[in-house]
Amino acid sequence: MSVKAIDNKVASKSKNKNKKEQKNDWGGFFLNAMYYLLIVVLVALYMTMANWLVMKSDLDRLYPSGHNLYFKDANAGKDTTNNLSGFEKVANNVFPGNAYGFPYTLRDNDGLVDLSFKGLSNWFANMVANSYQVERSAFNEIFGKSRSILEIIPEPIQLVCSSVIFALSYFIPVITLLTTFVFSFFGSGISWLYGIVFFFIPLELTTALINYSIQIIQSTIIFLGAPVLLGNKFKDVLLSLKNHAWLFGILYGALLVTDASKKLDNVGFITMLVIYLLSILKMAYNTYMSSK
Repeated sequence: MSVKAIDNKVASKSKNKNKKEQKNDWGGFFLNAMYYLLIVVLVALYMTMANWLVMKSDLDRLYPSGHNLYFKDANAGKDTTNNLSGFEKVANNVFPGNAYGFPYTLRDNDGLVDLSFKGLSNWFANMVANSYQVERSAFNEIFGKSRSILEIIPEPIQLVCSSVIFALSYFIPVITLLTTFVFSFFGSGISWLYGIVFFFIPLELTTALINYSIQIIQSTIIFLGAPVLLGNKFKDVLLSLKNHAWLFGILYGALLVTDASKKLDNVGFITMLVIYLLSILKMAYNTYMSSK
């Protein structure tokens, strides 16, 4: 018998021996099951919250996008104020860049930019305020346009798509970096002069980076608190979570079966796979019966 044949025979025996000695790693499987459960719970909370924010929430109450809400009418006189209701006024006082408070308090009614301290104040207020207003308009436009499209597709796909849209919306504050520079040059009076001077200091870059950071933080806080700020809407989020529990159950089961193929022997893996498939069939049957 050749050396190669002997080596193959030894390797085959070793492989069969290892296969026979394969044991179930129930400890590792249980730890992974807990880890996957935590991941699925977090994913479920994120997806249902994102779906509610995109499809159900009235973000314009927290992120008013109308230009007239932010900038006073110079022709209306000194007594002109933003006519928002009590709730919107309170909500818009909480965070910077909203319809009340900084930076709008730096700007007078005419918003004239000239060679004076008030002109400089107006220039800075216009630069910052316009960047906020454009960012909020982008949020409302993207969510609004997406909503009209997502309403006509099945809910499971809608849930996934709305989650992706919400995640991508976090790139919107990048607009702040661009619009801050744009509005520093293009405005009333001698805005262009202030834009050139403070481009080299560089006040505009510093302002843009600060605005970007603030908007990321406040967007996160507002989105997380939106169900409360918009009138105790957590019940809507929880209802959505309950309605889509089967989808997250399928995801969790798939993770368990995949891990079983690595941690358990063939009998354990096949048992988990059969239980998983039966669970899917049961959920499908229950869904069918409830729809009749």
